[in-house]
Amino acid sequence: MTTTNKPKGYAKVPAKLRRVIADVSNIVAALGVIVGVGVAPEIPGLWLRIPALVAAGGLAIACWFVHRRLGEKAPPPLRAGVALAAAGAALLAMTFHKAGGYTSLAGLLCFISVLTARGSLDIEKPHTPQDWRRTGWSTLRDNIESIAGSLIIVLIVWHFCLEAFKIPTGSMLPTLYGDQVWGDRVLVDKFAYEFGDPKRWEPVVFRYPLRRTDPYVKRCIALPGEQVMIAQGDIYVRKTPTSEVELLQKTGEAREVLWYPVIGPVTSGKQMKALFARPGDKVEFTNGVIQFGAGGDTMFFPKDGSGKQDNVRDHDPSGQGQVSEEIGYNRRIVGDLRLRARVITEKLKSPLEFVLVRDDDEYALRFETGACTLLRRKRTGEKTYTDWHKLEAPGLKDAMASQNPEFEFSLADGQLVTSFKTGAKIALVVSSPFKDAINARDTELAKQGKVLTGLLSTEAFDLAEVEPAQGRRGQVRVSATGEAAVEILGIDRDVYYVGRVLQTREGNRELPFAVTLKDDQYFVLGDNSPGSKDTRFWIEVIIEQNDGTAVVGGLDDQGQYIAHLLDRGREKAPSALTNLQWVARFSHSERGLDQPSNEEVLARAVSVLKQEAQKERLAAIPFITIGGHDVQVEVSKIKALHVRLVPYVERDLFVGRPFAVFLWPNRMKLID
Repeated sequence: MTTTNKPKGYAKVPAKLRRVIADVSNIVAALGVIVGVGVAPEIPGLWLRIPALVAAGGLAIACWFVHRRLGEKAPPPLRAGVALAAAGAALLAMTFHKAGGYTSLAGLLCFISVLTARGSLDIEKPHTPQDWRRTGWSTLRDNIESIAGSLIIVLIVWHFCLEAFKIPTGSMLPTLYGDQVWGDRVLVDKFAYEFGDPKRWEPVVFRYPLRRTDPYVKRCIALPGEQVMIAQGDIYVRKTPTSEVELLQKTGEAREVLWYPVIGPVTSGKQMKALFARPGDKVEFTNGVIQFGAGGDTMFFPKDGSGKQDNVRDHDPSGQGQVSEEIGYNRRIVGDLRLRARVITEKLKSPLEFVLVRDDDEYALRFETGACTLLRRKRTGEKTYTDWHKLEAPGLKDAMASQNPEFEFSLADGQLVTSFKTGAKIALVVSSPFKDAINARDTELAKQGKVLTGLLSTEAFDLAEVEPAQGRRGQVRVSATGEAAVEILGIDRDVYYVGRVLQTREGNRELPFAVTLKDDQYFVLGDNSPGSKDTRFWIEVIIEQNDGTAVVGGLDDQGQYIAHLLDRGREKAPSALTNLQWVARFSHSERGLDQPSNEEVLARAVSVLKQEAQKERLAAIPFITIGGHDVQVEVSKIKALHVRLVPYVERDLFVGRPFAVFLWPNRMKLID
């Protein structure tokens, strides 16, 4: 007796019709790929979009050929493997939503083509009692071959092209969410750096230099051969030994991502009164807008608890607040701000000014009937200023042509930017006191025929620590001389990059951070500057032994047991661990000449380490090397400890570029 499998589901459709559907869907998918490649816009840094589309289309055609032309002649592993690869490429193309609907649609058409090609093939499997054993073994063998072929494809893709990583820490908040359990899963393009190098401001995944089994994700800031300095919240670079120092400006994608919201739209009078200090009483919230009365008035943001004018500080943008006590949030004044607003033109009866205040400089965007201008003035005393002078900005000429213009007015990274919803944009480069001072010093040295001392010199550090004459300020001001109306849509701050924070008797002192990169080294930082253990903090510890050998690893508190031993007695701060960290990150003169010397700190650390090991009756201390290996270091053989800062990532440690993040429960978004 011989039986055959009864058709189920899609197989009930007549075979001839299924073959026609497969042919048509394959043609439609190919056309969709052609349109997707040609029409979808380019995304800087996301080169994988076009290869994914081409691969999806090519594999869909291959899947159609294997199932429609070869049919049963094709071995099962080939049929299963090409279908799996085509479906995977189609799903990848479908995730690129930001590239436009054409890309996602083309991926969907390819996926449908794969399904219809698979469904077009009927393979009759007769079963009789006599050949059950042969048929069973044949089926098992076919399944094993299919699974093996699929695993090979997956392993090839995982090793050379794509891999998913979980983000365990909050170093990239709020761009990426990090947590040991619920952290974002990012999809990493491992092929990106096979034929290219990391680019400035793009997110990167690399192996942690001090424990090379651990993947880290940060943002690439400085490139090989450059000098880089973090000072007063900004990043400065000297790209060649003889070039001028530049204030680093973010790319368009990174710039938008790294605006951190301070307040959102002002939608009520109660909210306006809670957020803005108002010296007068002629500002009211009426009919959904902020209305200035006939006598005019001024609003200041932010205001303090007593209702007076205050400054914007580096608040926690993520809401997590899990950072070290010495750095912390809400301690540094941020002058890089962005105001988003809309002017109500029919109620504009007098000049209306929006002012951004950074330290001694004030920049104003002034709206008048039929005109819009940019102005600047400088504070010379506690209550004295230079006169406003007009900045050349031809693009503002037609700004008032539209009804109720909506705009963004920002000062960040040495750029004053005014952009309107209509598309008009004016960007002006403005001065930075440190940049001007360091370049003036270099010019003077060049005139004298002397060699430039670089950003790591004492002179550069002294210039970077110079405070504004009238103190630091970061404020927004809106004022009118008469009747006017405006909608405040939001105020944002730029990321404030913290340099080095030294704890002293007088309080925490922020110092510049600087490094010169070699030809194969990159400088990376986390977006969550106060809460990121990035290149500013990576300290290598070398345990020198009596026989002349040494073991090398990272001096951290994440599994490195000697860090726990050295941190004992922290209530009698500073502990031996803290002193070692200070030796690596600060010079003796910065710590204070009355503090122990480097040699004294290192000798005391060895003594503390041996004492604490003896208390716990440890003959050997577990130690994690930079290769990720666990070794046992005999306490009696420890001769000395050495520490040094490792503020870079070497080129061969980069894994790839994260380009998408999985969002719970089943969505993805692209990463800027």
